[in-house]
Amino acid sequence: MRRLSELAVAYQKVVKVEMKKEGVEILEEAQNRVPVDSGALRRSGKIADGDENGSYTVAIGFGDPTVTNADGDPTSDYARYQHETHLSKAKFLEAPYFERIGTLPDRIAMKIKGVK
Repeated sequence: MRRLSELAVAYQKVVKVEMKKEGVEILEEAQNRVPVDSGALRRSGKIADGDENGSYTVAIGFGDPTVTNADGDPTSDYARYQHETHLSKAKFLEAPYFERIGTLPDRIAMKIKGVK
């Protein structure tokens, strides 16, 4: 029973590490795709992770109400507008997420198989 508990803890750690890595990779790809004028929007990209109510969550986003773009507008408003309407770079965060998320369980499973 003790070994089973140890494995469960090890598996949880692997899942958390791999989910965070995935989030970082999605953010990096989104930053490559984000429309750039002053660079404020690209710089506003962020990732946060944590345990909440027994679940581990990784959140990725752009925009910060305290950071402004070249026009002095908060990047949070600008991020939302650009994400939805930019002619060539719309969905700069959503697209990399959907490109990777389908294979995430298989990649995590491969890492878990390596846990002894």
